Amino acid sequence: MLDRANWSSTAAYDIREMFRPAPRAAELTIVVPSYNERENIDELVSRVGEALVGIDWEMIVVDDDSPDGTADHVRSIGRRDGRVRVIRRVGRRGLSSACIEGMLASSAPVLAVMDADLQHDPAVLPSMLSLVREDRAELVVASRHVAGGSIGEWGAGRALVSRVASGLCRSRATKGLSDPMSGFFMLRRRVLDDTVPHLSGKGFKILLDIVLTSARPLRIREVPLVFAMRKHGASKLGAGVVFDYLSLLAEKKFGRLNPIRLIAPAGAVAAGLGVAWGTSAVGGAAAPAAVAAGMVAALLCQRRSIARQ
Repeated sequence: MLDRANWSSTAAYDIREMFRPAPRAAELTIVVPSYNERENIDELVSRVGEALVGIDWEMIVVDDDSPDGTADHVRSIGRRDGRVRVIRRVGRRGLSSACIEGMLASSAPVLAVMDADLQHDPAVLPSMLSLVREDRAELVVASRHVAGGSIGEWGAGRALVSRVASGLCRSRATKGLSDPMSGFFMLRRRVLDDTVPHLSGKGFKILLDIVLTSARPLRIREVPLVFAMRKHGASKLGAGVVFDYLSLLAEKKFGRLNPIRLIAPAGAVAAGLGVAWGTSAVGGAAAPAAVAAGMVAALLCQRRSIARQ
């Protein structure tokens, strides 16, 4: 027997759904790799929302199974704000691969990558998007090294690490890019589509991976960024990061089957010892300088290996 009450309710619901406006597709997806960043997420989402008023955006947090419950917290935010969602990765780690996975999970025509630790100012996003919208660039980088930008309150040791790392990656592809180590950038989807099959996905420097992988020179613009200090959580800098960075550079220059990989760990080990010493009561703030020394040592090992071939 037909239940008229249920039929009427179902029909009314179907009619409402037929005329419900379709959700607007995101023009911009912001990919945020995370590991133990639960305490920073609420403020990040709030500041992004304030910066992008009138813009259709979404945020994809790609979390590497943080033990502090970052993924669950982002999921709870997403239940209140449908623009925010999370990808929880189990059994795999790495900032670059997390960024790639997040960008591939989006259908937006414009993609951005920024850190979860509040060191990247979301207020820069509108000016970056304007450059892409106006077709004045296909890749926009928030740079600490242009007029109006700054490394903020970094100590001398960390600034040295940044300078050494930037010097190691200088090439024709990075010419005109003042801050190839930046982790805050925006690009057109076609740039990702063209490069993603050949990206290394190693380490923490996905911007550098994209620029060095591109088969053609990219139209790049930079906007100033004042780098902020981390409020919560701990820095991920360590010997593993150094080794991944050196491996990325070696792979892009010499290919995947590269004997340099057998030499580079020497510098990474030196960096690791420096980190351990620098973070001890004796070493104090010397760790960044030790990391830089390890990177230089690895570069010297690479050059000696090449000379012997």
